[in-house]
Amino acid sequence: MKGIFVIVLVPFFVFWLANPAYAPPPIAPEGCENPIGDHGDITYNTDEDVFQGCIVASWIAFHAAPGPATACVNPSGAEGDIIYNTDENVFQGCTSGGWMAFHSMDSANTSMDRYYKLNETGAVTDAIDATGNSDAAMLGGLSGVNSIDSFLDRGLLLDGANFYLEDTVNFIYGPSDSFTYSAFIKRSSLVAANDLSVFLISNSNSFMLLEIDTDGSACAADQMIFLVSDSDEFEWDAVCSNTIINDLDWHLVTAVYDGDNKELRMYVDGVLENTTPGTYKSANSKDFSSSTLIIGKGTGEFFNGALDDIRIYNKALDADEVERLMGCSNPAGQAGDVMLNESSGVFQGCTATGWMAFQ
Repeated sequence: MKGIFVIVLVPFFVFWLANPAYAPPPIAPEGCENPIGDHGDITYNTDEDVFQGCIVASWIAFHAAPGPATACVNPSGAEGDIIYNTDENVFQGCTSGGWMAFHSMDSANTSMDRYYKLNETGAVTDAIDATGNSDAAMLGGLSGVNSIDSFLDRGLLLDGANFYLEDTVNFIYGPSDSFTYSAFIKRSSLVAANDLSVFLISNSNSFMLLEIDTDGSACAADQMIFLVSDSDEFEWDAVCSNTIINDLDWHLVTAVYDGDNKELRMYVDGVLENTTPGTYKSANSKDFSSSTLIIGKGTGEFFNGALDDIRIYNKALDADEVERLMGCSNPAGQAGDVMLNESSGVFQGCTATGWMAFQ
């Protein structure tokens, strides 16, 4: 049956397709008619078999620039087509390389315990938790620290001696529970007197630490190390990265504890580098109730450099989810996200090479 139904995307959709776009007149958003939709809504027009977005007061069809009519198979589709895959229950777009799926922005977001975007400006004294699960992460140290331009948007510059963030948490992980800790990091100096700690949380013998092992005491010098200990032991299981972070560039470091498979995983820049089995040292309950989550400081070691986009999940992100964390900048977004750019009035998708507009 032909007709039109409306799908409201809130506020981003994961997307793998993009092309040059339409620019609306610079007037205030009004909403669209036939069908009724708000500025920024996306609908599927079953009469024309196209997706369309409401910009100001007009529906604009999403189509790529002219491309091969048979770019996609099973089902067949032309480059630029977007359809709903009823077998996989996902929307997908036809690119020159075939069908690629998209779904709600950061599907793991519903499993986020903390998300510090660190987009604050000026002299920062606290960092807002975008999940709303806590009031804020308060600055530890002497006074406010400066925010800086970062890989994504803004970041927090720490001095390696005084400053860090801390937040009270109530995480209790059972034997089969999983978690993921992720952050963008950038060293300020290649000379370090101590290890450079990114995350630390400990309580009642449970222990979790993610840091750059600058002195090579457990891994090779300047590799990332992720350590986890459960409440029964103060020994720990650990996994090291392969990448040696001895440069002054931004890197995404992601540490995963998979409780179902009893495994520690280390990712650098969205790529899985190493895994370690979780033994009796980490496989039981980890009690971090009424604990202090410390960001940028470990057991005396401060992080000397910049941090950004700090995320904590109560699930084990899979490889695809970690890869999407690499994201786009200005504004920040994950690879695959789609959003309405209010400044230019176009819908745009985050690809591996940055934002690209589509129409």
